[in-house]
Amino acid sequence: MSLRQCLWVLYPVDVEKYLEVLRKEFGAREHPAEAEAFLIGDPGLPFHRPRLIGEELAIPGFNRVPLPFELLEAILDHPELVPRTAKLRWSEEQELILLGTLDGLWQEFRGARGKERR
Repeated sequence: MSLRQCLWVLYPVDVEKYLEVLRKEFGAREHPAEAEAFLIGDPGLPFHRPRLIGEELAIPGFNRVPLPFELLEAILDHPELVPRTAKLRWSEEQELILLGTLDGLWQEFRGARGKERR
């Protein structure tokens, strides 16, 4: 089973400015073996590239590895990036396997099954 942490900032954070703060003040660097990922600390805790999903910033971690606290510290130290009234959610969750309405999933399943039979 997969289990990963994710930090959600319920505010449209400028990702490039946030990454710049993480690089300059917290020593974030590109992950040597994983595209679109970074390390903070020594030897380094990994995290995936922060990305905006709608109006929310998501910072997913790696499977069974805690997110570095510096991700939150950068937000707390820089109110110009995120106002103090913004909500934050730090969660540990299993990977989403399936999401949709039953009708939509049924149509997808039936469509895939019909193609197999041809």
